[in-house]
Amino acid sequence: MQKAVRIMAIFLLFFILFSNSVFSQSQIENKKEIQDGWSSVDDVFSKREINQLVKKPMTGPIKIAFTAKEVREVMGIPDRLDEEGHIYYYRQSPIFFDNEWKVQSWDNRYGNLDVLKEAVKIVPGSHVSEVFKEKGFPLRMTKNGTSYKLEYPNEIIYVSNRWNVEAIQYRNIVEYKQDRANMGIEEFLEEFNNYLKEK
Repeated sequence: MQKAVRIMAIFLLFFILFSNSVFSQSQIENKKEIQDGWSSVDDVFSKREINQLVKKPMTGPIKIAFTAKEVREVMGIPDRLDEEGHIYYYRQSPIFFDNEWKVQSWDNRYGNLDVLKEAVKIVPGSHVSEVFKEKGFPLRMTKNGTSYKLEYPNEIIYVSNRWNVEAIQYRNIVEYKQDRANMGIEEFLEEFNNYLKEK
């Protein structure tokens, strides 16, 4: 009799431990979805699964006047929604809508949004670092008196000895290619030697 009670107690203990671990697993998964910022009402779909249903490939980037539906097709379900302020949040990055739920603006300082890259306008007075960041390294860079001449396919940028843009001269790409095509081997070698002397 005591042996049967012991066996029954051990069986009951295993049952309680096993059932507790199985049922608590679903609660852990639900908490994880809530920490991610979204879960379906009946916990049938996770945010990732919903995004696979909502997002459409090759629909981005987001542009001004996109509807809320078009934004969801690009970014998926927002992590947070402010209906009064007409704002979608994807992590910390908000997308602002007008009263008709069309995109007015966004704040992508954290880089979470699939939006067009904001172009930096190079103007006289800009620093050379802005030029390099926006346009990359020039095709040719020559010293011209106390300033420098940076040649890009569609423009020539003149930079002062204090590394500020002095002037921008726009030109046709075809014109640049013709100039390079008409250069002889001696001119290429001279240009290369001048470049090595500057280094």
